[in-house]
Amino acid sequence: MRAVIVDDEESVRTLTRYYLEDDGGFEIVGEADNGLDALELIDHTAPDVAVIDIMMPGLDGVEVIRQLRAHGTTTRLVAFSADPGSLAAAAQAGADATVVKSGNFGDLLSAISDPGPADAGAPGTADD
Repeated sequence: MRAVIVDDEESVRTLTRYYLEDDGGFEIVGEADNGLDALELIDHTAPDVAVIDIMMPGLDGVEVIRQLRAHGTTTRLVAFSADPGSLAAAAQAGADATVVKSGNFGDLLSAISDPGPADAGAPGTADD
């Protein structure tokens, strides 16, 4: 499965890349550190999944998700944020899954693999 990672923090992108490649078997086809670059990258690479940070300067992840959905992307969009409160907005914008950045990358892999709708991190799901 081909993936893109979008996060303004290089250390988070590095850890996410490591986990997705080594534990998830993903091919990382690109990384972006801001929303504008993310839109271009996802448009050009057409990945199977994009892991998108919500809290970024400039164009935030919610707006990235909204614009990608408006343009009809078929990429699975996974919102990834340290702020659980921001995930509801991401789900409303069209995220396929939401994950709280907790250091447990198993939650991220589960959210990517689960075809169910986003539920903004409801307890007892892959999104908590």
